[in-house]
Amino acid sequence: LDYVLRSLCITQLVICGQLIDQSVESTMRHAADLGYRVSAVHDACAASCGEHHAGCIDRLTAWGRVISTQQILEELMAIGATRQTMGGEIRGGKGGLNVGDRIHRVSRQQRNKERRDSW
Repeated sequence: LDYVLRSLCITQLVICGQLIDQSVESTMRHAADLGYRVSAVHDACAASCGEHHAGCIDRLTAWGRVISTQQILEELMAIGATRQTMGGEIRGGKGGLNVGDRIHRVSRQQRNKERRDSW
């Protein structure tokens, strides 16, 4: 999956699903370890009980953002409007990247280089 996402120039993932304290958390942790910018949509995730859900939300902030469905919808609408005014495609790939995508890619490459140098 990592190979496919990188081939499509995907740099940011939005994660939601059942069992936030299991599959959602492990997916978010793994994606962050691979260098993706990760957001978990807390009100689009479930858990076996409210205590597990609340506890997991606190832990998830170590690997990325925890946002609401409303917040992610607003961000997606803003991205779509920006890309339409810039003449870009909604999907990534050659010709569809906007300036922000290029900046994030360069930032990720710099961050990965700094990590390698620190080892």
